[in-house]
Amino acid sequence: MNLNATLIVQIVVFLALWWFTARFVWPPIT
Repeated sequence: MNLNATLIVQIVVFLALWWFTARFVWPPIT
């Protein structure tokens, strides 16, 4: 259960970072 929660948190953080990059970093470059 602890391992599952850790994995879920890592996925959420990764998705948040990906969204931030897609929202604020990629549009000015392209």
